[in-house]
Amino acid sequence: MPIHELFGGAITAIIPHEFVDASQLRQIPDTQEVFVHTRTDASIIVEILEVAEVGSGQCGSWHFWNIAEENGAKDQSQILAVQNWNTPSNNHLPANSFISVVRGQSLIAKYHEQAKNLVSVLVAVIRLPAPHSADIIITYNDPRIISAESSSAISVEGAVIGTGNFPTSNGSSSQAEAEFKELLESFSILDLSLFG
Repeated sequence: MPIHELFGGAITAIIPHEFVDASQLRQIPDTQEVFVHTRTDASIIVEILEVAEVGSGQCGSWHFWNIAEENGAKDQSQILAVQNWNTPSNNHLPANSFISVVRGQSLIAKYHEQAKNLVSVLVAVIRLPAPHSADIIITYNDPRIISAESSSAISVEGAVIGTGNFPTSNGSSSQAEAEFKELLESFSILDLSLFG
């Protein structure tokens, strides 16, 4: 899979080849890198934020719920698993970085439609210690069940057309989880001046 330069080359990561840079399609804020799948509604977002005012052990859950609220889905989301660790699994992050990975799902309406789609939401928070202090949020949105009334119903491959209710499944595809893991393991910060 191709390694992409993010934020002007200050960061690199493996992004699956089916994803294209959304900045070629629309304007993206300077604090984000957004990639969209060419055949589905899946997306990958990398965002740099100030450190949230919660402890490191809660930062993954806090950012998951913040994303759910931004999507208008706070009351229709759930966290399925959280994993935290202090030592990164690669050598390309500052020492004492904290990583939190959250696997959850949300019922999300696209373009504020009434119809809601079940989306697996994988969130990783890389919390950089001082003096660089930042929360880097990596989000992989993977649609799993598309409402028949959604504008996505005719354009999404790989998702089940259904009722939009939470299924009794693990909430995400193994391919999405494997791609998310590879992205996280390849994530490299090459220029810390990006964080001041």
